[in-house]
Amino acid sequence: MKKKKKKKKKKEKKMRKGRSRSRRRRRRRRRRRRKGRSRRRKRRRRRRRRRRRRRRRRRRRRRRKKERSILRENNIDERTKADETRN
Repeated sequence: MKKKKKKKKKKEKKMRKGRSRSRRRRRRRRRRRRKGRSRRRKRRRRRRRRRRRRRRRRRRRRRRKKERSILRENNIDERTKADETRN
């Protein structure tokens, strides 16, 4: 009759930070560089430009409206800015 193999008890592993020293170090293979351009493409970063809304235009419009109202009150022609009461 064949002998039965004894089962080994599994030891509880302690959680360790980092790698254990018992592992074999793998040798890194050096790649030969081919002459010429590499096929890898560099990633281009896209910069997002934020569009600033110009608020100056709105202010100008308000000023124009105010100006017009003043000119009307004083009976002055808006386009030529000539006094209408004289004509």
